Amino acid sequence: MTLVPSNRRDPRALADDRSAPGCCGKERLREERRINRLPSVHYAIGALGGPVRVAPYATFGSRELAANVLAATRDRRAAIMRNHGTVATGATVAEALSNAEKLEWLAELYLRSRVAGEPSVLSLADLATVAEAARTVGYRL
Repeated sequence: MTLVPSNRRDPRALADDRSAPGCCGKERLREERRINRLPSVHYAIGALGGPVRVAPYATFGSRELAANVLAATRDRRAAIMRNHGTVATGATVAEALSNAEKLEWLAELYLRSRVAGEPSVLSLADLATVAEAARTVGYRL
């Protein structure tokens, strides 16, 4: 995992992850369904801004990959980079790392639930209700 402090106001930090289990698992997810996002299989995905988008493939280090990741992370705090790995952002390096860990866990949860069939997916309305409930009781997603 690479942690990169940023001079931008938002996000201030970025975690770029190419861990073997995570990349292989998320790529398997891609191969199975050619999906363009990681579905909301748990309310914790709200901490990442909602369903996590998959950025189209582009060569590492290219402007095209940068543009694809920027588009995928628009109003989100994480993205999966097709055939590459994942990226998560945060206001601090610690938050970016926490978001990367959430993404890893959510991807694994999705893959494990696929073994039993099609997982139940929360709607955007469900996620909004969870976010409001969390705000009401002071729970941080």
